[in-house]
Amino acid sequence: VTSIVCSPLEVLEFRETGEFPNVEFWTPGVRPKGAPARGQKRFVTPTMAVQAKVKKIIVGSPVTRPSEGTPADAYLRICEEVAAAL
Repeated sequence: VTSIVCSPLEVLEFRETGEFPNVEFWTPGVRPKGAPARGQKRFVTPTMAVQAKVKKIIVGSPVTRPSEGTPADAYLRICEEVAAAL
């Protein structure tokens, strides 16, 4: 197993324990600042995901159903947030 899909909050816990040093974490439940939760109970911002050293973030409704602008606009805002966090 080279990758684990889990909550971004679990990634922080796993990183602290050091149990999975060579595993890539892929995380759903990433929402940009100000995006509605839409049923997600455990989520983080793209900035927080980058800080947790998440390898791949999975974003759904903040892009497919953005609260403002077009899906392309929402995607670009998320990309900008990730780039600023790197």
